[in-house]
Amino acid sequence: LLEMVAGDFVLPVTIAMNSHFLTVQAAGRRMAQAGSGAIVTLSASATALSARDRKWHKTGGFGVACAAIEELSRSFAGELGPHGVRVVCLRSDAISETWSPEHRDEGSPTKIWMDGGSLLGSLPTLQQLADAAAFAASDRASAMTGAILNVTRGSVMGIG
Repeated sequence: LLEMVAGDFVLPVTIAMNSHFLTVQAAGRRMAQAGSGAIVTLSASATALSARDRKWHKTGGFGVACAAIEELSRSFAGELGPHGVRVVCLRSDAISETWSPEHRDEGSPTKIWMDGGSLLGSLPTLQQLADAAAFAASDRASAMTGAILNVTRGSVMGIG
């Protein structure tokens, strides 16, 4: 952060806010007219990193963008709730399946470090994230709105 130019810092915030705002707004308008629906947004653990990880990861504006996504989700939940529309945000940790092969290999220092920060000993998979999204959007989660679901396999404990 000390060396970063302001434009580089705000870029992930701007992209995240524009894309999430426009998408949720468009879907929310249609769902509000229909009187029901569920919108699922996606954040990341960068908004709730441990002290160890804040020293190691240099997230720049990405953590701020994730926090903004979570707040945007709660704000839309407040506006859309009276229209029967739910908004739930998933907070995932890194998905190692998306990393380059030299980092996702089981013996790589990155994979060992990242898995070691999880209470369950590994990071979430794409399938686990998809399962959480399907649940959040389903009628089985009909009591949830304005919630931030922790899909980090214990690398982040609690919400907030």
